[in-house]
Amino acid sequence: LNKAILNIFKKQFAVSLSYIAVFRVRTLEGIIFNKPFKIDTLRLLKKNIIKDKLYNKVKRRL
Repeated sequence: LNKAILNIFKKQFAVSLSYIAVFRVRTLEGIIFNKPFKIDTLRLLKKNIIKDKLYNKVKRRL
């Protein structure tokens, strides 16, 4: 993506969508955040994505 307007919030239906959207934008200049948020929110999103990936990997082995 070249540009995106994003709204990051803690409770989401699909937690990984915001995290992925932020990192799909090619430059920092291309990102506009609709509302202020704490950077820890992105860190939490990343942590949850890692947990989900591990869970899915283990689940597929069973």
